[in-house]
Amino acid sequence: MDSFRRTTSDQLREKLNRGERLLMVDLRNRDEYEHEHIAGSINIPVDTLDIERFLRTHDDTAIYLICNSGKNAYIAASKFFDCGFFEVIVIAGGILSWRVLGYPLVHQTGNK
Repeated sequence: MDSFRRTTSDQLREKLNRGERLLMVDLRNRDEYEHEHIAGSINIPVDTLDIERFLRTHDDTAIYLICNSGKNAYIAASKFFDCGFFEVIVIAGGILSWRVLGYPLVHQTGNK
């Protein structure tokens, strides 16, 4: 897994603060995503991710993958690599790292 590009929550936060537009794919299930997620991310649960279909509409954009802790992001990154797409960046530590650092999360109305 060392061949995958990684970024930390701190580095991701810096990019977002600079206004960089990023394609962040949150791989957690819909309930987890709706409970809390990073603003601007899209939700595609890892078990429903169709890599080939996804790449037909996002084939030239680097993709930042986030899950709960990082494990599923590495699994998904491997699948992207298997399809010949290498512009994949795993967010190390996942949403857990982001939350521990106290960075902002979007919460579904009524959740805290």
